[in-house]
Amino acid sequence: MEQEAINAERQRQIQAFMENRPERIPRPRDSASLILLRRAAGGVETLMGQRGKRATFASVYVFPGGKVDVGDKRAGAASDLPAETLSKISAKPHLARSYPMAAVRETLEETGLWITAPGAVGETRNPTYRAMAARGEAPALDRLQYIGQAITPMYRPKRFNARFFMAWEEDTRGTLGGSGELSNLGWVKVKAALDLPTVAITQFMLRHVMEMEAAGFPPIEKSIFFTWRNGKRYIRHR
Repeated sequence: MEQEAINAERQRQIQAFMENRPERIPRPRDSASLILLRRAAGGVETLMGQRGKRATFASVYVFPGGKVDVGDKRAGAASDLPAETLSKISAKPHLARSYPMAAVRETLEETGLWITAPGAVGETRNPTYRAMAARGEAPALDRLQYIGQAITPMYRPKRFNARFFMAWEEDTRGTLGGSGELSNLGWVKVKAALDLPTVAITQFMLRHVMEMEAAGFPPIEKSIFFTWRNGKRYIRHR
């Protein structure tokens, strides 16, 4: 019933937008999400949690992630993604790197899992990066794989320009916990996650992971782009 209510609300918003298109459409905010996976009996599992009732996507299940912070653009990393991958994320190098930095930072904040290695983050006011610095560590970006970009549709009152990354549980350290921002945090079979209340972008990414699992998780050669245009899904590979 929860998913039916989410789908019905989405259709209501689309209809209202098409009938009364606003003069000013909210600009999507830069954000990043990390799809954490682990191999288990019966299939691959992914880490998901439920947003609070006051969150932008209230009460739905999501991957760890959030908005890109100014500190994500300034902090240093222990390792980097390949230059070719960064160019796919964004044409602006400093901005491209801020997305995986945000994914690692948000994952630590929301789940308690560290994706770091010995390195220097440099001077920062961000408490999460300062916690890394206290351990002499910085984000290990080479443990992430870039999946693609998704932009929240124009009919949503709050929009995000998100980059999605993937990593495996063995690339993390720490005990599952986090800040409590995500409730019911835990591992769930990827296919079973489709039965949880989720937004369309999350459903799309879950199905994409299922396709990769069926193919044996081959190297990612092309990233995907997902959004909505005129109330319909728009998908392309690049």
